[in-house]
Amino acid sequence: MAGYWSGHTGSGRERVAVGLELQPDGGGGLSVRLDLPIAHMQSMAMGSARIEDGILRLPGLHLALARKAGRLTGTLLDPAGSADLRQAGPRPPAMPSIAATDAPALPGPLWAVRLSGQVFAAPVVDAGIAYVGTTGGIFEAVDVRDGHRAWSVPLGFPVFASAAVDGDAVYVASDAFLHRLDRADGREVWRYPLATEPAERVLPHPGSAHWDGQAPRPLVLGATLYIGSADGGLHAVDAESGRRLWRFVAPGRIRHGAAADASHIYAVSEPGSVHALDPRTGEQRWRHPLSGQPGAAPVVHEGRVYASDRGALLHALDAGDGHRLWLLPFWTSWVESAPIIVDGTLYIGSSDLKRISAIDAGSGKVRWRSEVAGWSWGTPLPAGRHLFVATAAGAPYFQPLQAELAMLDRADGRVVARIALPAGEGFIWGVAGDLARSGDTLVAATIGGTLMGFALPNATTPQAGADDPPSPPLSLR
Repeated sequence: MAGYWSGHTGSGRERVAVGLELQPDGGGGLSVRLDLPIAHMQSMAMGSARIEDGILRLPGLHLALARKAGRLTGTLLDPAGSADLRQAGPRPPAMPSIAATDAPALPGPLWAVRLSGQVFAAPVVDAGIAYVGTTGGIFEAVDVRDGHRAWSVPLGFPVFASAAVDGDAVYVASDAFLHRLDRADGREVWRYPLATEPAERVLPHPGSAHWDGQAPRPLVLGATLYIGSADGGLHAVDAESGRRLWRFVAPGRIRHGAAADASHIYAVSEPGSVHALDPRTGEQRWRHPLSGQPGAAPVVHEGRVYASDRGALLHALDAGDGHRLWLLPFWTSWVESAPIIVDGTLYIGSSDLKRISAIDAGSGKVRWRSEVAGWSWGTPLPAGRHLFVATAAGAPYFQPLQAELAMLDRADGRVVARIALPAGEGFIWGVAGDLARSGDTLVAATIGGTLMGFALPNATTPQAGADDPPSPPLSLR
């Protein structure tokens, strides 16, 4: 099997060009180098594959290929698809790729306020106030009209989670407790212990494949809060008193928010599972395995549960019993973005793929993928006929990255306008969480700890009689 092979892989949802260079590794296997134009990968070393019963296997790439009549067929990168490669002689000097296009500049921020630490959480805006916590353990309320602080309170533990606002309460999880704060002044009403001690957290850096900059947003359903914890617990808590109602124990950490429909609470846990629970008792109704560590909070929509993972896959599951409806690869890229679904189209970001994707929510067929400048970890924000996305960047890294705020056309993914965000100190900078919107103001929080307000361009205003797409349903991290 040694040599260079090229062809295509995927399914009717999406097929992409791919090349494999296979060479003996000296240990009985074959070293694998990957050419993948859609991900800007050129001769990327991917480890060694082994031949078992005539099948070349490398689980990390979902690679299982058999040789027959001068071809390699089986699966590659897409476990639910098919690959077909032919031996192509010497490896070509380069495979074609798609370059990012220039676009007009978005205007700069209307205001900016420096917060008290790094920010990995997404700001949540309600009634003109943005609520956001920092790694410095401070939770802040900021008026989105001009950026002045309404109040700020010390929680005593780092905050990586987005808040939930309900009535006169703000609920937010630190790395040790679930806190209920008074919405008017930030006074703590109660705190609920999420674990006996905080779990270790590894922030993004170039020497680790286990970055951990996420934490679960509380899910508020009536008088009950649902929230996961680093010790694998999914807690149901009385919203008024902070008293535990029940606790489900998952196989590993829960680092993302839960989602819900009329029948179940849905949560994702490490090392990689989707769980459907009875909201009254916490009893597990079904469980579905993922292909890797969960990447973002699950989303439930019209009888389907959507869950992404660091195995480079997006899963669509039947909400009733958990069976798989479809599976879509993201071509080696982690998927840290929770999707949003508008008018039957699922919009989602991705990490190393550096693309925003529009996918038919029913079939999983890709409608378009549009390249942005960096890691798009947050949920795309619909505004009229456009999408707004923000990216993060890091260096040193194997590919160039840039932090930016970009506006895309929802119909075709074309980047209409963009503005580069300034580089920061350390390994990563830019925006890690979701964007938020308050009327005509777009709110973004940078990893470096700056909260900014931008004016929404007039082009995002819907036509007369049209409404903006709805906010994501109870499922943001």
